[in-house]
Amino acid sequence: MVLVFSTFLHVVAVSGELPQSIDAIAVTRILWLPSDAAVEPQHTECQLVPPRGWVCHVESLDAVGVVLVETATDVGFVVKGSAGLSASGVAPWGRMIRADPRGRDVDVAAMAFGINRPRGRPNTRSFDIAPNGDVRIWPVGRRAFWVAGKPRSPGDKDVFVRITADGAARHDEPLEQVLAGSADTPFDVFLQQPLSLHGRVETPSGIPAPGAVVDLFARRPSDQSQPTPEVLRTADVMRVAEMRTDSDGGFVFDELETQPYKVAAVDFEQGRHELWTTIDGTLLVVRLRAPAKAIGRVLRANVPVPGVEVRFIPDEAAWRDSRDPADHLTLNATTDDGGRFALALPPDGTGQIQLRAPDGASARVALPRTTKSSDVVLGDVVLEEPIDVEIQTDKSGCTIWAVGPVGIGLSIVRARSDGIVHALQLPLSGRWLLQVECGNAPRSVVPPMIDVSARGEVSTRSLHVE
Repeated sequence: MVLVFSTFLHVVAVSGELPQSIDAIAVTRILWLPSDAAVEPQHTECQLVPPRGWVCHVESLDAVGVVLVETATDVGFVVKGSAGLSASGVAPWGRMIRADPRGRDVDVAAMAFGINRPRGRPNTRSFDIAPNGDVRIWPVGRRAFWVAGKPRSPGDKDVFVRITADGAARHDEPLEQVLAGSADTPFDVFLQQPLSLHGRVETPSGIPAPGAVVDLFARRPSDQSQPTPEVLRTADVMRVAEMRTDSDGGFVFDELETQPYKVAAVDFEQGRHELWTTIDGTLLVVRLRAPAKAIGRVLRANVPVPGVEVRFIPDEAAWRDSRDPADHLTLNATTDDGGRFALALPPDGTGQIQLRAPDGASARVALPRTTKSSDVVLGDVVLEEPIDVEIQTDKSGCTIWAVGPVGIGLSIVRARSDGIVHALQLPLSGRWLLQVECGNAPRSVVPPMIDVSARGEVSTRSLHVE
């Protein structure tokens, strides 16, 4: 479609065609919406020109805005930028957003995001965000946008439009607010002066903690409730930014608005702490709280074993039902030359400790339920020798992996292969899924898993490769 301009009696006319999927008979109204908030009126009537044309009278040849084409069910639009037509289309809803960067002559950008709610963890209250493909945004001039999207749904409460500009605070406008108005009325957003949150992370003894991870969270944009301490304690939050502290334990988050933010700092060896704060110009000091540790020694044939990987595996139900996945995360530890280890535990230590030597010998120890500040002394842990399993396939040149045990934890063991004979050393008994590749192509096998229940003589299994 080509925009046509004509001028007569000091009136500038812009004309063009309807968006392709709109039937001219269904059109109920055509409007011109200027992107400049200073232009009056905020919208003017346009005329339908049969069979599929339209004409609008605008303030000047350089006018920037949107031609709104309404039907009983949909909203059509034609975006006119300073260089002419930039986009057209049809959607169930649409609205212009105009951003005011408080008089600064800067360009404004906008992008739609949504909160990721993991299906397997329904109680989660701490979320990451990702671009939302159901909402489309087209720039209209330097500081306005046309926003359109798919039919409204309950998930709209998790979608927002992020608006940014140099020298202004980043602003997240909930889609619910955008949808609350009509398409013929632009939605105006006034950006705030940017604030900076300066802070320092300290160890439990009060010295700077360089390299600590600091996450900044805010309530989801659609949460407009009064931010009382009780509300904040149980609020859904989304990650706004993250960084590591500098050599002095310092951190700075910029382009922030006037609202409460949650700061969560973690150093897996020194501890972690989180708190809510508002920005008042003072330095925020986050003092880490020392983690509880699982302490023990690893033996094999009554001899201490160095180099054993020690890791925490959260209880499946605790992981599923928790509010924050970070409550179950910690770094692995390794035994020293004397077989000793001290594994820092996460805030929720409900789960097991898995220990595994480089050659596959392993052990698992269930952690007792304890307070967050109490160390767990496990004493001596004896490694069990790996379980030898031999698998014979009816096709040569294949590679086999065992994944499992099912329902206990994820370990992946690759078999040593020689023709049709494959040798596995599995760390635990249980049911193991088999993954097979032949010539770099995945293949189905029968049976798809094996039961491993005893140590001792080598267990031989036959496997049919389909």
